[in-house]
Amino acid sequence: MDTSEKCPCQSDLEYSKCCELYHMATLVPASPEILMRSRYSGFVKGKVDYLISTSHPSTRNADDAEVLQTNMNETDWIGLYIMGSSPTDKAMAWVEFVAFFKATEYGQLHERSNFVKEGNRWYYTHGQMGPGVSVERNDPCVCGSGKKNKKCHNIEF
Repeated sequence: MDTSEKCPCQSDLEYSKCCELYHMATLVPASPEILMRSRYSGFVKGKVDYLISTSHPSTRNADDAEVLQTNMNETDWIGLYIMGSSPTDKAMAWVEFVAFFKATEYGQLHERSNFVKEGNRWYYTHGQMGPGVSVERNDPCVCGSGKKNKKCHNIEF
């Protein structure tokens, strides 16, 4: 693997110094935002076991691995935008984000994800869907390339 590969979570760090540390269980995400970013990277990298282990045990289903693998096989995740998050000084928190993808066509997942802290670990519990966000031709591309949208993915919503 190319160790200089940028992390899919768009932190501007190398994957090996960012989300890979969580995927390999070297580190535990210290906040809901870090967990959410590492889960997004888990979708990009096909880390089914990580996604299951970071979901709260009360939300897991017997077919989670199959459903996640199908999703990963059919979806190309393009970019992530964090819209906001709650304070993390309590045992519950949220992170609002938009994740852009291509399946049969371009799409976006706008979600306010909820997290709960048990012991010293944060877990994803569930999310509420939000309305789509606008992406214009002259906006920065959602993939984080630094190019204008029209010169990169040319996604329009």
